Amino acid sequence: MFQKERYSAVSPRLSKQPALRALALAGALLALLGASPASAAASPVNDEIARIENGLRPSVVLADAPVVTNKLADEMARLHVPGVSVAVIRNGRIAWARGFGVTQAGGAAVDARTLFQAASISKPVAAMAALKLVEEGQLTLDADINTVLTSWKLPAATGGPATASLRQL
Repeated sequence: MFQKERYSAVSPRLSKQPALRALALAGALLALLGASPASAAASPVNDEIARIENGLRPSVVLADAPVVTNKLADEMARLHVPGVSVAVIRNGRIAWARGFGVTQAGGAAVDARTLFQAASISKPVAAMAALKLVEEGQLTLDADINTVLTSWKLPAATGGPATASLRQL
């Protein structure tokens, strides 16, 4: 499956500074994907990849300010991030995935199967997904979360309440 040398180059002992740089770059990528026009779903994958490579938008855009886009390679260099992997998910499935850059200076090229230390990025991504489901009416913030969990249940804390809501999590 994965060769050990493929993922050992991206150390789980990343210092906080490179992890924060990677998180900032991931935020810029998410901002770009979130700002894509509705017609992007109909555009070819190569056009979407080109938009990511050549049209990164800042994570915050002021209403009256011009939007300046940057190249992915330039942002990676600015943030000292040697490589990133991007996966676009549509309708619960991976639409496409691609790697950019290298695992470390002088290291192997990043591809869609390269493993990275994700730090705590899964928490805001999971929160965003949960809030999207709340917005769509599929979840509520205050119901017992165990009513919607199917493969496992959240155990009650020792001496704590027997239930927990999404808002509490």
